[in-house]
Amino acid sequence: DNLWTTAANWNNDALPSGGANVLIDVSAATTVTLDSGNVAVARLQSDEGLVVQSSSTVLQVSGLATLNGSLTANQEATLSAAGASAEFHAYGVTSITGVHLLASSGGILDLARATTYSGTINRDYLLQASGTGSLIDLSGVTSFAGSTGDVSGPGGTVVDIRPIGGGRIDLSSVTSMAGQFDIAVSDAADELDLSSLVAITGSTSIIQAIGSGRVSLPSIDRLTGVGLIASNGGVIDASNATQYSGTINRDYLLQASGTGSLIDLSGVTSFAGST
Repeated sequence: DNLWTTAANWNNDALPSGGANVLIDVSAATTVTLDSGNVAVARLQSDEGLVVQSSSTVLQVSGLATLNGSLTANQEATLSAAGASAEFHAYGVTSITGVHLLASSGGILDLARATTYSGTINRDYLLQASGTGSLIDLSGVTSFAGSTGDVSGPGGTVVDIRPIGGGRIDLSSVTSMAGQFDIAVSDAADELDLSSLVAITGSTSIIQAIGSGRVSLPSIDRLTGVGLIASNGGVIDASNATQYSGTINRDYLLQASGTGSLIDLSGVTSFAGST
């Protein structure tokens, strides 16, 4: 059945134990599916396709993971690289839709071969790089879409994007962002690369710069449906934007609070509120 959770598919009819070194390499082209369980391995090498799916599924590595076949992660699954020795590299065709991505304590999630990321309807997702040296590499993604669906106040059905404690999230090729997302940068050491972002077409989305945190959007031209909040000295630099607008039946907040806080929209020539 090609399921990770079927013991008979493994050597000695036994599932890999916690902290195991795992090799997936069979004579015929195969796609292995991990659809349940919290799986923590030290090292992983897969020369076959791998599917990680379902909200009950976590695949965490603490050492080197090399995926030479395709990777599909969806249905609220979690990919995690935890620890300074953790490096998760997906070298094949990579599809990530509705998935949590976590890099912590110096871990690296290399998903640079993905070209799109999207949330799903009525679900929250977390992209978080926490700790010095931690990296989520999505540098090949050009189109980013947050979640969709009902919003029941702050935190409802969004994709949260969080570099914290010196972590880095690389979205340097993204040119457009849509849907519902919440960006927060709270320290000068935290890095979110959105250097190619041209247009935001949000829906109750928020960008926050807190304390010494800075969000720079050097290529931005159009901001639609996104709140901007700078507090306690935070800076949001969208000085190259030429247009800002709200959307229908939605409230948006542009607020700079506290000494040194700045929202730079100095290039905007066209401003439209909500309707």
